[in-house]
Amino acid sequence: MPRPWLRCRHRRLTFPLTAREDGGAAHVTCLDCGREFWYDWEHMRRGKERSLSIAWPDEPPAQRRGAA
Repeated sequence: MPRPWLRCRHRRLTFPLTAREDGGAAHVTCLDCGREFWYDWEHMRRGKERSLSIAWPDEPPAQRRGAA
């Protein structure tokens, strides 16, 4: 049962991943809550939370492929 008064401590993280769309900056993801954080290779530490901005296409994929 989730306990809202307890916060995730982000102890289980993925290996740092590099994203091309972020200019090659690395990030890690918490395996418990799913939040993403910047990763500092120089200090080998988790940084500030990474804000996700998802750009959705203007039209559904079926219409882009030419399907009716």
